[in-house]
Amino acid sequence: PPFKNAGRVVEYLGRYTHRVAISNNRILKLENGTVTFKWRDYRDGNKQKHMNLAADEFIRRFLIHVLPDGFTKIRHYGLLSSVNKSTKLRLCKKLTNTLVNEFPKDRLSTIELLNLLTGRDVTLCPCCGVGHLVRASP
Repeated sequence: PPFKNAGRVVEYLGRYTHRVAISNNRILKLENGTVTFKWRDYRDGNKQKHMNLAADEFIRRFLIHVLPDGFTKIRHYGLLSSVNKSTKLRLCKKLTNTLVNEFPKDRLSTIELLNLLTGRDVTLCPCCGVGHLVRASP
């Protein structure tokens, strides 16, 4: 009943998948270079508290939550949540008669897994196709 049409569903989901670091209604005031905002202290019984920060510190903390270009903030809930994800996906695939890709039980390195998935040597230089790329740091 609360979702009368697809637009309402998209609007609802958009609040969760495209959320910013702090919403406008949590910022209470800006005076004399100090920002006051509401926050929730989960360690203290989920109490809502106010915090005062210098404007430059507030901006610094805000910018920590800005994702670099090419990254998208999407959170997974329901079937794709991290709790029991593999069990739920296996059940979904079984119920929908979807082919389950089984990989070897022993752990593969990232390079081995990429080679298995793509069917080509991903360490070859993408420009010349001759030299091998080597990981420089862990």
